[in-house]
Amino acid sequence: MKKFFVLNILIVFLVSGCIRLKKKKGGKNEKETKIISIEKTNNSHRDAVYKKMKKSGYTFGKVLDKTKTSGCTFVIQINDSTIFEPVNLEGKFKKEGLKIAFKHRKSRAMTTCMIGQTVILSEVKSLKEE
Repeated sequence: MKKFFVLNILIVFLVSGCIRLKKKKGGKNEKETKIISIEKTNNSHRDAVYKKMKKSGYTFGKVLDKTKTSGCTFVIQINDSTIFEPVNLEGKFKKEGLKIAFKHRKSRAMTTCMIGQTVILSEVKSLKEE
């Protein structure tokens, strides 16, 4: 009797999970990634640019090289120490310590690294301060 009850509960969770996944599916076209330099003129101008970017949905982070960790590649660490594992980070952004602004969405892709949330990047901008 206990096995039957546990089996019924398991089936209910599986079915409800599948229904939620169908509702979440909504196709968004991924945009091409691009690189933009932000020159350092003065702090107030730079801060205004950062605020505008943040308002339009960008997240700021730093690229970290985790290739020495088994199964890992490059990851992005944002300011609150959250780590994202991008599945489509272009080669030109794979530089240790590179500061970037990016738009992303969560991915259900599995990785062997398992150091952070897997994400799909839709836009990436390099924040080079010269």
